[in-house]
Amino acid sequence: MNKYFIIIFIIISFIIGFSSGYFINGLLSNKNNQIVQPQQTIVYTAATFAPFFNNIKNFFPFNYTVVSGGSVLLAQRISQLNMSSDLYLTVDYTTIKNILIRANRAYWYLIIGTAPMVLAYNQNNTPPEVKHLINIAQLAQKNFSMWKDLFDYLVSGKVKVGFGDPNLDPEGYRGLMVLELAGMIFYNNQSYYVYKLFNVTKSYVLGQNAPSLYPQLTSGYVDVLFTYSYDAKSHGFSYILLPPQLNFGDPEYVNYYKQVKYVTSSNVTIQGDLIQVAVTIPSTAVNINQAEQIIIFMMTDEGKEILSDYGLFTYFKFYGNINSVPLPLRYYLSPFM
Repeated sequence: MNKYFIIIFIIISFIIGFSSGYFINGLLSNKNNQIVQPQQTIVYTAATFAPFFNNIKNFFPFNYTVVSGGSVLLAQRISQLNMSSDLYLTVDYTTIKNILIRANRAYWYLIIGTAPMVLAYNQNNTPPEVKHLINIAQLAQKNFSMWKDLFDYLVSGKVKVGFGDPNLDPEGYRGLMVLELAGMIFYNNQSYYVYKLFNVTKSYVLGQNAPSLYPQLTSGYVDVLFTYSYDAKSHGFSYILLPPQLNFGDPEYVNYYKQVKYVTSSNVTIQGDLIQVAVTIPSTAVNINQAEQIIIFMMTDEGKEILSDYGLFTYFKFYGNINSVPLPLRYYLSPFM
């Protein structure tokens, strides 16, 4: 699949749009048959993917506004506040499944890839405490038991650990889940590391989402940050790759990941699961054709190459009601059911 599919898409959309009384450029008719311009195309995206959407704008014959933040917060804006969004991308597909679909604000989603959790750090400003973590991680590549030493040191109070807000940001609650899995493995106690860090040493920093803490990571106020590999990579930070038993990025450990969970402040239970980035077009979207073009681009060779440059391992899997997917996008998604 390549950029010529975008051209084909536009032609097909033009034909379909013509038969329906409107064109892909989004011109609409009101009740008095007057031509009016639709509202600006709006993309809601997890903050980690804001650079991606901003960098691919020149591939489209239209402009769009990127609104970024925590995936949970953005989903709540759509489902509870009826905020307008033409495309929604999340780093945790369950925000579509458990929030948007339950509120009838979406009826399907497309998985576009996965990536593991990591501990990001600033390679240009690395204090002795972080260097010690890096050394332990290198030893742990050959001796799994050394990961216990890393987590023991991580919550010792000597390292300032950053998290996105777990009530608003999947990176935040996944960071907590990493600690829970580590507690299960090394102490047979899910809450061991979480309790020690948040109630004993209290050496942590919370941001609205993980990317909001990158300035603090740059300055050295935060030593390490729980984030995704593609997030750290896209922002130019080095990272410690956690083992597959703990990083939520290996399909072989899906059942293991499901042993932990997080209950948000709004009483939503989030089950541990494989990290799967997903996209959908909300049922309230206005600029549907534009949203379709963006999704199609992600599936082209160029789109996949750019996504992989950001550290995402791309693959595609469709879930939901295929008949609710607008044409012609439906034809592109059907093979991935």
